[in-house]
Amino acid sequence: MRRGAGQGRGHHRHGKGLEPVRLRQRRREARHADLLASDLDDKTLIRFIDRFLMFYIRTGDRLQRTATWLENLEGGVDYVRKVVCEDSLGIGAELEADMQKLVDTSSANGRRRSTIPRS
Repeated sequence: MRRGAGQGRGHHRHGKGLEPVRLRQRRREARHADLLASDLDDKTLIRFIDRFLMFYIRTGDRLQRTATWLENLEGGVDYVRKVVCEDSLGIGAELEADMQKLVDTSSANGRRRSTIPRS
């Protein structure tokens, strides 16, 4: 494993809640952040994850780690909670649509690659 390969982002479903998980660079252990939401059904959980990821993609700097992004974001995790869970900016549907476009594009690329004959 190359150095720094343990870094990343994800979400941990804790009971009925959602926590962003940040992997630290050299310690390679998960650090659980503040709870974004709780008592979510599966559909809402996926919707919030999609919104979180697209909001991160839109507002984070290129190659910026999620931990750094959250720490530098004015309002931090409370602001993200308002945007993602409460749709305070009114962009929730737009974030979800952008994620669906990303999924559709990725799926189409995967289908195209799988239909190319291999020599």
